Amino acid sequence: MIKDAKGQTAAVVSLGYPAKGDPLRLTLRVPVNAWVAKPANLTMGKLGLGLPFRVCIPQGCLADLALVDKAMLAQLTAMPADAGGSGQWQDAFGREQQFPVSAKGLASVLAQLR
Repeated sequence: MIKDAKGQTAAVVSLGYPAKGDPLRLTLRVPVNAWVAKPANLTMGKLGLGLPFRVCIPQGCLADLALVDKAMLAQLTAMPADAGGSGQWQDAFGREQQFPVSAKGLASVLAQLR
């Protein structure tokens, strides 16, 4: 969960299986004022991921990506804990919004989910 300067939730990044048998998904939830015609982006180290928006609900707009590409999953698993990154999306007014992302704990979470 990423907080803004006012302490409010600005974004939530999560990994998981939506339902039994579904592929592992990386999901980003941002405020409901997202410009959903443009995908959100998540950059970690040298890896850049485009996450298309799927739906907006009262809690925010959800963008996600199925992690089915084995090479991409291997890159995420091998990501050093100190790898910095960022998430970006565009709001309804055309302003780019950005937040920092850390790879700390990512390899452990991916190992537990596999």
